[in-house]
Amino acid sequence: TTGLSKIVVYSDDIDNVCGYIHVAELLDAEVVWKERIKPVLYTPESMLANKMMRRLMAEKKSMAIVVDEFGGTCGLVTLEDLVEEIFGEIEDEHDFEKQVGTRLSDTSFEFSGRAEIEHINEEFDLDLKESESYHTLAGYLLDNLESLPTQGDVYEISGLKFTIIKMSATRIETIRVDILPDNKE
Repeated sequence: TTGLSKIVVYSDDIDNVCGYIHVAELLDAEVVWKERIKPVLYTPESMLANKMMRRLMAEKKSMAIVVDEFGGTCGLVTLEDLVEEIFGEIEDEHDFEKQVGTRLSDTSFEFSGRAEIEHINEEFDLDLKESESYHTLAGYLLDNLESLPTQGDVYEISGLKFTIIKMSATRIETIRVDILPDNKE
């Protein structure tokens, strides 16, 4: 599963949002999905997180479309995003476990793309280059590759072999990292 339960519906372009629909309703053959589109809440990008959270709760909504000063859509925010921003991370059924990764052998590891480079280096002694432009293993790969990989792709970077085990449409989900024989100490 993607971890997404709602889909934003728009007409022509993303600046013309019609509302949203639950994924489950799209999968039900009995449902005419256009009749199930629910209205969406709009919020300016300047609204503070705590005010936005109160507004979503007061209106019993779980998401809002964020608009810029010109009325254009610049994103969306969910109640979960706001709670995590204000109170810290919360876990739901779609979040990865807090485990950084798994050691498969002395020279092989498997990581979530969201695993932080600093933690990987500390716990697995891999010495991946840290940078201000990324914090996660997926970010490290994207920074080095400068393009979105596909599942099954294999790359060699700084004496390590990276295999893309699992991809979603836009996210590196799982990566296998192997220390190349020349790089063992």
